[in-house]
Amino acid sequence: MIPQPTDAPVSEEPQESELSQEDPIGSPHPIPWKWITATQESVSTTTGSGVRYYRSLPVISPDGRYSIYSRVSLEVKPQMHESRVSSVLFVEDRRTNQLKVVSSTSALVDPLLEGKKMQSEGKAYFPGKIGVLVPVGWSENGERFLARKFEGLFNTAHATDEALIWNRQKNQANTVVPSQKNHQYDIAILLGWSKNTPDNVVFQAGEMGQETWPTITVANDGKTVSTQELDQPTNFGRKATDVWAGPQVAYQ
Repeated sequence: MIPQPTDAPVSEEPQESELSQEDPIGSPHPIPWKWITATQESVSTTTGSGVRYYRSLPVISPDGRYSIYSRVSLEVKPQMHESRVSSVLFVEDRRTNQLKVVSSTSALVDPLLEGKKMQSEGKAYFPGKIGVLVPVGWSENGERFLARKFEGLFNTAHATDEALIWNRQKNQANTVVPSQKNHQYDIAILLGWSKNTPDNVVFQAGEMGQETWPTITVANDGKTVSTQELDQPTNFGRKATDVWAGPQVAYQ
């Protein structure tokens, strides 16, 4: 049984009219940015501060054995630049109902993670920081899973992606980004697994104001791969739509 993020009452989903843009950098695998900004405004103007949670829809492996989802935590402060966003990526064995932590963007102790071995980015968790893990998709054989690791700062233009790759057999996760050696960029946007070379991942990377952003293929070891033909992203698995009994959000 998948644990609820908190025993507190579940809040209502914000209305579309209250929400802003889909994603800070226009990713095809958006973080819950509209929920983050609407919740920040709602809480800061009422109670002033508080913690809110959001659960992504699980992505089920091609063989149906595993599902992976993320839980996003928003720690609201009266001023947005003092608020913080972190998340945890979970994998559930649907045969045994065993739940494991794949990775986390927070070094803080989380009640759900007590007694669990947790992989953390190991960076200081300071006010204004946004760290969100977004499930993207499984490899074709279901042996690896790809997640978007978005990092940014509130009220700044600082935002970019890393690719988090989880190996199902080894139960290990690593992150890769495009090299800056041959491609200078400010922002990298993760697109998915490579269609041409399925073991690799595909990004778009560029700078603010740049009209055309090149597509860059990155290997599992982080090396940028040069390809003669245009690469395209592809992802496998299906999103479950009937898992959660209630809304995707909660609070304490």
